Amino acid sequence: YRPEHTRSAYVLALAQGADYLEPDLVATKDGVLVVRHDAYLSTSTNIAAHPEFAARKRTLKGREDWFVFDFTLAEIKTLKAIQPRSKRGTDYDGIEDILTFDELVDLVATHNETGANVGLFVEMKHPKLFTSAELVLSDVLAVKLENVEKRGVPVIFQCFDGGFLLEMAAKTTVPLAMIVGG
Repeated sequence: YRPEHTRSAYVLALAQGADYLEPDLVATKDGVLVVRHDAYLSTSTNIAAHPEFAARKRTLKGREDWFVFDFTLAEIKTLKAIQPRSKRGTDYDGIEDILTFDELVDLVATHNETGANVGLFVEMKHPKLFTSAELVLSDVLAVKLENVEKRGVPVIFQCFDGGFLLEMAAKTTVPLAMIVGG
C-alpha cells in the first residue's frame, strides 16, 4: 500500500492492527541506523535522480549501485522513498524521506501510549558489509535495543548472521532470533 519501511507504511500497519512491525536496519557512513531492506539504494529511493551523487555509484559484491554506508544521514535524508516492487502501487513514491530507527521507535512508543502493545521484530541487514565499511554497529545497536525496551516497546532482534547474533548476545538481554532460509 505504501513504499516499504516508510512512516506512512508503518502508520498504516498500526491502523490495521499489527502486533509487531519488522524493520530492517542498515547504517549510514556516520553510523546512524536507518530503516531500509537493502544496503543498496537504487531500488527503494530516488537516488538516481540526484546528479550530485552520481560519482558515488560503485560495484560491491557484483552489484553496481549506491550503498547506504557511503552517505551521511544528512545526505540520506535528501532522498525520497519509492516502491521497490513493480507489482505494487507507486502512488506514494517520492513523498517521504528515509526513516531512522529512532524515528520508528518514537512512532511505536507514541502509538503504545494509547494502550496498544505493538512490538518491534528488528532485523540487522548484512552486518559484515558494515564491518568492512569500518562501521562497528554491535555496541550502538545493543544500546538502541535496550532503550527500546526501556520505552516499554516489546523487541526481538533477528539476523541471518549467527556470528553477529553471538556478538549481540554478549551485549544485550533482548531476545535474539536467527533467521534461517534456503
